[in-house]
Amino acid sequence: MGNTVSLSIESLVRSYRSGTSAYRLAKNNGCSVWSVITRLRKAGVEMRPDGVPKSLIMTVDQGKTFDSLNTGLLLGDASINGNQTDRTEKCFLRMEQSDRRRGWLDQVQATYVGLGVYVNVIPVKPKSKVAEIDGRRITSGPSSLLYTGVSDEFRELRRKWYPKDGMKRVPTDVKLDALSVAMWLCGDGSSNGVAAGQIIFYTNGFLKKDVELLSRNLEMDLGVENNIRRHVRQNEWVIATGGRDATVLLRDLVFPYVPECCLYKFKHVRRSIPSNGGQSRQA
Repeated sequence: MGNTVSLSIESLVRSYRSGTSAYRLAKNNGCSVWSVITRLRKAGVEMRPDGVPKSLIMTVDQGKTFDSLNTGLLLGDASINGNQTDRTEKCFLRMEQSDRRRGWLDQVQATYVGLGVYVNVIPVKPKSKVAEIDGRRITSGPSSLLYTGVSDEFRELRRKWYPKDGMKRVPTDVKLDALSVAMWLCGDGSSNGVAAGQIIFYTNGFLKKDVELLSRNLEMDLGVENNIRRHVRQNEWVIATGGRDATVLLRDLVFPYVPECCLYKFKHVRRSIPSNGGQSRQA
């Protein structure tokens, strides 16, 4: 086993309280489970049966950041594993991304860690699959998987976002802010160079009434005008910003939260600036 003297008590306590099991902590640190348990007990930590998570300990401001971050991730590519009705079920958030967007995963991980949430990011081997069209084989590039520790908070999120039959739905009390929309954009947004640099959110995985709710909240919560459009596939819908001014407003609001690896999503966003001659140019 590894050198247990080097174990950080603060790190062990933080990870254990975020829902990481003593077994997982021992494996991560290359030591025995008993070494981990002994140190946690000496630190005054209340032990639990492995796999039964406790609630996270966060301030009010940290709780708001936690909610905004999860909202944005779940509107995009993230999912929550588990069964919210089983108190012993391990509910946790997971998200896989191409290594081209590894910087985004690193930023999400840093934000979670700052909130006391255990997070790990692991490499995923490239995989190939046969496409439905023409039997073509498509090989994906290298990617990374982010997953959190388990906790009561993620069980509650599972209950809210997957209320029936394991289908992801937008909660009726969803709130949008700059952080949540930035994470949403990183996952399922892009800019459209054809129509005045609009930003498109590909919400086609949600029911139309969920898309309508997001469209209303995007305008009410952030003042961003937008409209709903039918996707190329029947009965699927996307959200598009309502013109150049709305697009620039949205970009300026979310820009501080968007990692460098996702800034390409703004490449078609342009602001119209009147020139001295009364005509406009783009910047």
